[in-house]
Amino acid sequence: GADNCCSREAREGCMYKPRGGRLSSKLDAAAKKSSASYMGAVAEADGVPCPTIQDDSHGGEQAAEAVDAIFSSISAYDVRQQAGRTYDNAGEVLPSGVALLLATVGPLDEEDVFLDVGAGVGNILAHVALTTDARLCVGIEFRRVLVSLGQRCLHQQLKIQPRLDKMLS
Repeated sequence: GADNCCSREAREGCMYKPRGGRLSSKLDAAAKKSSASYMGAVAEADGVPCPTIQDDSHGGEQAAEAVDAIFSSISAYDVRQQAGRTYDNAGEVLPSGVALLLATVGPLDEEDVFLDVGAGVGNILAHVALTTDARLCVGIEFRRVLVSLGQRCLHQQLKIQPRLDKMLS
């Protein structure tokens, strides 16, 4: 479980939300601060404000809202964990955790490939695809039903969110 995933010090700052658990308010505040500093820059081209590479068309909050909208048709029932099979669904990384991760590793550019092992429906991949210039976002997921649910949602959004095209799962 989450209690065994890392040292006590690391758990106190962990962005991992164990099933039924909560992120500390201290971590959430740090994630929001890092998200704002990482995603907030805007440049100008020909007098028109243009998002920077890190921001592109989505800031941290905008990306979280877009990811929420993309996967809104997937219910908790769809991704529920089967009794006795704790390895199937360990927890959930929240948008603030993704923003903290991205702020920690620094900007991802066209030479980077983002890999998510245990990708679930692909919400983290979508967040990274929308907020970075990573060349490719690859997800590996054991549960076929989650892959199918995520792919269905993503396919419906490709015309609206073309940056999702760099996702593979």
